[in-house]
Amino acid sequence: MFKKLSKSQSQKHKTSAQSVNDKMLVGTSPMPVAKNRRRGQQQPSAVKTVNNGANSKHRSRNHTLAHSMPAVHIKTHDMLNPNERRFLEAAERGDRPTLIACLTQKNVPLNINAVDAMGRTAMEIAVDNENVEIVEMLLQQDGIKIGNALLCAIREGVYQLAEMLINHPSITKDMLSDGWSKSLDPLETDISEYSSDISPIILASHLNRFEILQMLLRKDATIEKPHKHNCNCETCDLSRLDDSLHYSLKRINTYRALASPAWMSLTSSDPILCAFKLSWDLQKLSVREDEFKDIYLQLSEQCKQFACDLLSQCRSTEEVIAVLNKEDNVHDENIDVWASKLSLSRLKRAIKYDQKMFVSHPHCQQLLTSIWYEGFPVRQQRGSNWNFAICAVLILLWPLLSICYIVMPKSKVGRIVRSPFMKFLYYSISFGCFLVLLTMVTFEGYREETGEVKGGGQNRASDRGPPPTLIEWLVLVWVLVCCGRK
Repeated sequence: MFKKLSKSQSQKHKTSAQSVNDKMLVGTSPMPVAKNRRRGQQQPSAVKTVNNGANSKHRSRNHTLAHSMPAVHIKTHDMLNPNERRFLEAAERGDRPTLIACLTQKNVPLNINAVDAMGRTAMEIAVDNENVEIVEMLLQQDGIKIGNALLCAIREGVYQLAEMLINHPSITKDMLSDGWSKSLDPLETDISEYSSDISPIILASHLNRFEILQMLLRKDATIEKPHKHNCNCETCDLSRLDDSLHYSLKRINTYRALASPAWMSLTSSDPILCAFKLSWDLQKLSVREDEFKDIYLQLSEQCKQFACDLLSQCRSTEEVIAVLNKEDNVHDENIDVWASKLSLSRLKRAIKYDQKMFVSHPHCQQLLTSIWYEGFPVRQQRGSNWNFAICAVLILLWPLLSICYIVMPKSKVGRIVRSPFMKFLYYSISFGCFLVLLTMVTFEGYREETGEVKGGGQNRASDRGPPPTLIEWLVLVWVLVCCGRK
């Protein structure tokens, strides 16, 4: 009986010792171990004792925890005191009286910038819920940090909340642009929804928040264009050596903001030309940065589509002409209509920058068609037989119309002759006549001349050949006229 009791007691002692070891293992945080190893310090003796007394399963688990990434020192929801937890819950519900009660309790400590289990402060919770009254009350508290709440307001697109946060004294002009990442605490950057290179003006451009972006521009916020891909300046070299992926993603986020329709519309005096140039640059970057080729091509297509969307806003031919020719002044009566239409400098620039979508746009094609067939308004209403008959008549009247154009170039007939279709038709006729003359010259027989040869009376052709014929003179005149015209 005594032996059985002693055995049972010994088993209880073993079980209790094992439970103590388990509790110590579970309660041991990997963070101090990682810190001590980094600093070259020895582990505490209690930890060594626990590790030596645990079984192999517990040792493997402790080994995994010790070699894991060090945890971030964030005050989680479980570490909050009851007053802070109550404060965050009241911000979630929008309970203003409870928030006031938590803020007025002086005997209980309260961190107004405490975060919940999702890493959100009371300010961010109120902004997510679009609770203007709670945000206004929190902004009046001392020590309040705006942090990522401004990005949340921009993401939600609430202009009033964004304006309240931007006008807070803690927000400076530099923080709205490149200085945003420097203003954030490292802990806020780690738990933030966005990366550190996403500033308020970049996020507003990404989401095309026109009103918020306009407000940021009034605050002198800017977006600096990234350096060239092969830039070897000190800043680019350090960024590439520090973190090449972060460097590339920062460039992509900046170009995504620059390719935003909202940004180009509000910052450029010529958005279409800006879209052309940026699209061309993005196409070249897609070749140089092959890893992110699809992203750059997508941004390039976005710029092309933006230019086409602007052209789609035209409601008349006059507006289309104004878009396609930036030097055109359609209200000036002294400027020739054909001279203004046929310049089309914007269309030429679109061809230069490979803007196929813009050139093939229906508005652009309709204008080109009307310019091409100017003077023939019934061309589309008539059939093909009628068009062939008209062309035959014009071919027969070619000499007469040419003389009229030389004598009276500004007359109605002269304007018709100056149209692109007539130029193409008459140039084709002229070139066809030139081919006919060449064919006649080729098949024309050469005359032979008799002459005496030394040593005998044999006949042979003249060494210089026959004199030029009328057809050859016509070919020579045609070539000289073409050279003089060019």
